[in-house]
Amino acid sequence: MHGNIESISIDGAPTIEFRFAGDTVTADLAGAHLYAEVRGDGGCDMRITDADNFVLANIVLNERAERTLTENVMDIGSALLWSHWRFTQAKPSMSPPAEKLTESR
Repeated sequence: MHGNIESISIDGAPTIEFRFAGDTVTADLAGAHLYAEVRGDGGCDMRITDADNFVLANIVLNERAERTLTENVMDIGSALLWSHWRFTQAKPSMSPPAEKLTESR
C-alpha cells in the first residue's frame, strides 16, 4: 500500500496524516512520531517516540477477524498520538508542585 490516509478526530484534536509506503507507515503529531512496519508473521511492530526521542509506546499489533492490520494501526496509533497531544496541551497549564510545609520548633 502506498499513499496517505487522514484520521480525523471527532473531539477537536488535530487531524493525523498516516503516510504508507510498502510495509511501513509513519505519522506525526505534537512532536510525537509513529513508525510501524509489517512483520513476517502478519503482525506489525509499532513504535511512538516523543520530540526528545523518548519511547512512548513499543507494541505489536495483530490483525483481527473484523479489522485489518491497517485499521488497527490507524485506530491505536491515532488514540496514542491524540493522547500525547492532549498531554502536551495540558502540560503548560499544570500547576507547579506544592511547596512542602515545614514545622518550626
